[in-house]
Amino acid sequence: MLSWQGLSPCASSSAAVEGSSVEKPSSLNKYEIGVALTLVFFSGFSALMYQVLWMKQIGLLFGNTSQATGATLTSFFAGLAAGSWVL
Repeated sequence: MLSWQGLSPCASSSAAVEGSSVEKPSSLNKYEIGVALTLVFFSGFSALMYQVLWMKQIGLLFGNTSQATGATLTSFFAGLAAGSWVL
């Protein structure tokens, strides 16, 4: 059976395992998981709604062409990339 000390990067030396202070991560209860999943759902839903609205607005500027779709998808994925870089 594995222990938390056995999963540490210094597990090759027995002295490092005995002296390590690796703590077990705290577990989340069902309420906290439900809140987190609800927030993720509404965040994704609002991002999808913004993408649809931007697609319609840019479609008015460029017409309903591949350039309008490409501009919308490029800005959407650039926002995802910037958000993941910040976090």
